Amino acid sequence: MTAKFDTLDYAQQLEAAGVPPDQAKVHAKALLAVVGNCLDLPASVNSFKREIKNELDNFESRIAHEFNDFKIHITHELDDFKLAITYQIAESTARQELRIAKVEYELKVHRWILGTLVAFQIAILTKLYFP
Repeated sequence: MTAKFDTLDYAQQLEAAGVPPDQAKVHAKALLAVVGNCLDLPASVNSFKREIKNELDNFESRIAHEFNDFKIHITHELDDFKLAITYQIAESTARQELRIAKVEYELKVHRWILGTLVAFQIAILTKLYFP
């Protein structure tokens, strides 16, 4: 790349300051080479753009990877939670069914007791009225 550096003007300034013309020309060419190497902006900018793009790609890849890891973690946590809730519901349902079975059994016993009492009452009333 050609730098925006006027070698002729620089050489003339050196000559005006007392530098011999041959040395002024050599100084101007040497400075142009140094400035040209230091100010190779398009190459530096393109290199910087590539570095930034690579960094962004790496960052995007890391974010995608971490997001996938997070999704897997959350999925496992939700599965564990669902399992725990299902277990608690099943346990609660079993307890309620056991209580219902106990109440049904007690109700059946009470019916038998009531039936027996009614039968005894009928037997007593029959004896009283029909000796």
